[in-house]
Amino acid sequence: MNNPKEDLKLTWIVARWEFTRFYKIRNELIGMAVMIVVGVISYLVTTTAMKQPDELPRIAVIKPAGLVWNPGTDMLRKASLMTDTLTACKQLSQEQLEGVLVILSGDRWKIITPAPRKWISEIESDLKKQHNAWVINATGITTELYEQVTTQGTLERVYLRETPDRAGKITAMVFIIFILMGIFLSFAYQFTAISGEKQQRITEQIISAVKPGIWMDGKILGISLTGITSITVYGILTVLGFSLFMQLTGKGFAAVFGMIHLPSAFLFLLFALLSIVMWNAFLAAISSMITDPNNSSKNGLLMLPLLPAMTGFLALGDPDTGFMQFLSLFPLTSGSVMPARMVLGNVQTWEVITSLLILLAAIWLMRKAATLIFRTTVLITGKEPSFAEVWRWARS
Repeated sequence: MNNPKEDLKLTWIVARWEFTRFYKIRNELIGMAVMIVVGVISYLVTTTAMKQPDELPRIAVIKPAGLVWNPGTDMLRKASLMTDTLTACKQLSQEQLEGVLVILSGDRWKIITPAPRKWISEIESDLKKQHNAWVINATGITTELYEQVTTQGTLERVYLRETPDRAGKITAMVFIIFILMGIFLSFAYQFTAISGEKQQRITEQIISAVKPGIWMDGKILGISLTGITSITVYGILTVLGFSLFMQLTGKGFAAVFGMIHLPSAFLFLLFALLSIVMWNAFLAAISSMITDPNNSSKNGLLMLPLLPAMTGFLALGDPDTGFMQFLSLFPLTSGSVMPARMVLGNVQTWEVITSLLILLAAIWLMRKAATLIFRTTVLITGKEPSFAEVWRWARS
């Protein structure tokens, strides 16, 4: 006789066992410590590399006679004016100079350096500013007329509905990445948990004491929690690290939270969590059919969930097409596409509710399918069953 309360208790025991089996707080702390050390080293290396040298590079400038020379940067203001290009290049080869700037005309310039240098862009910017003055002097036109001729036209953008804010778009992207990471971690855990146990002949002993449905539900729930916990920890660590970076750069901690649209985040989180659970059920079903992980033709199917999850990035470009509306309701893609449409598109309340209900129904169906496949294939060894064989056995 079925006892729902006892079944639920057993399911939670299996889920807790799977969670504690894969999620090790010690390993998590070590991983975070390594990330912090790597982050600090990367920050120090980056700031050191980007820091401007205390001494300005020694530059020689060769320009046509009569050309007005009025540089704006200290680098060019302190540069040596020379007339002989060969002499300047000789000094460059002898490392007496670090660069030779040859101004061929008002709009043709050449920079000669031993290798690429980051200060070349500063010189180019300065020359472009001087170019305006050179054109005015050469043509005799007024400054106002020159600005009118060179000013590009502007396109005024008018939208019939409120434009999506930057925080909302970033929030949607964060949760799409959240789903992708959850699927990737679930792939590794489910593959180890189910295929590994079948090879070691552990599963037969367990299902003699626990129903296949309870065992499969516990695995799906426990491994889903494992992946979600790992992602959450690293997400919090990333936010804290980015907040510290913002504080060091003078923007403050509030700048980080200004990039996240909190009202949408809770609903996006719900879609992400449900998608991860659904794909865990799918991965559990495929893993149950694999008898030899080293030579299985079904290994590639375990990476299949990454493709539907990535469709959310496509929705960020054009969310209001009929195809994207369909994908926001289709359970395999709704977890990533619906949040993108909610930020950028015109989504009705009924669409969000319908999408959630369909996603819940898909979880239930995936769970039933995973249980059915697991129960049918758990004792099979040797030849790997096909989908047609599993379906035939399940119906018999």
